[in-house]
Amino acid sequence: MIMAAAAVSRLEPLKSGALSAQVFERLRNAIFAGELRPGEALRELHVARDLKVSQATVREALVQLWGRRIGDEAPAAALRTAARPISASCT
Repeated sequence: MIMAAAAVSRLEPLKSGALSAQVFERLRNAIFAGELRPGEALRELHVARDLKVSQATVREALVQLWGRRIGDEAPAAALRTAARPISASCT
């Protein structure tokens, strides 16, 4: 048992930034692929539950989407996909 704990302690912890980048890419790709419709609300809680990540991680990804004009601010911890997002090659 002690040996197993020592092996685990050598693993580097996951970086939250890397995880939010993965969520950002997942959402961005879904938007540009048409899986998420223009004007659709992306609620932190629902996205977090679907992707099995924390709401804070989703919030970071939503801020990135908003910053790149792929989404618009929406009430109640959500982001609304942009009606006409800029092309995928520009982001």
